[in-house]
Amino acid sequence: MKKFNLEKTAQIRQNQKELEKKLKVKIILQGRLVTIDGEADDEYFAEKVLMALSMGFKTEEALLLLRDDFMYEEIKIKTVTQRENIEQVRGLVIGREGRVLQTLMALTESYIILHDNTVAIIAPVEHFGNLEHAIESLIRGTKHANVYKFLEECRRRMKEDSLGIIEPKENYGKNEKLKKFKKRSEKKEKHVKNSPIESEV
Repeated sequence: MKKFNLEKTAQIRQNQKELEKKLKVKIILQGRLVTIDGEADDEYFAEKVLMALSMGFKTEEALLLLRDDFMYEEIKIKTVTQRENIEQVRGLVIGREGRVLQTLMALTESYIILHDNTVAIIAPVEHFGNLEHAIESLIRGTKHANVYKFLEECRRRMKEDSLGIIEPKENYGKNEKLKKFKKRSEKKEKHVKNSPIESEV
């Protein structure tokens, strides 16, 4: 048996019977307190699914977490940056009319929701680490164009790896730039945290 608190439980309550069947656990709702009872492995996956539902993901999106090739994470903005203007930081991640989020999801075949000061992601395992880093880089103030380029290069390399393509030596230098991108973005905040940043480049 496992107990935890969730901010929103309406969607869980509305689909409780269906969720209990698919998650293979008994669900008890008492306000924000959620109790699940089942086998240990089932409880582990059920908690992830219910957390995703509480964040606002659709049921079919949250249930992807029952698969071995999808992962879930919540990134707390305040743990990544010390900026006081959180609304400005949110703008960096969302973009005008949500275009930044849409681009990130398209490049990584993932689902992303920004709720209050938390960015929640459901992503395939092969894209998960790159997406997590991309979001943290945006929060720190890295330019959108640089983040997109990073994700596009990651996609290209994964595709080539899947096809068994051996990269020419002249491209090795370019791949070193990807490694340096991660280091640069981690240092970026100290240069930009006191200067205004537009919500999208």
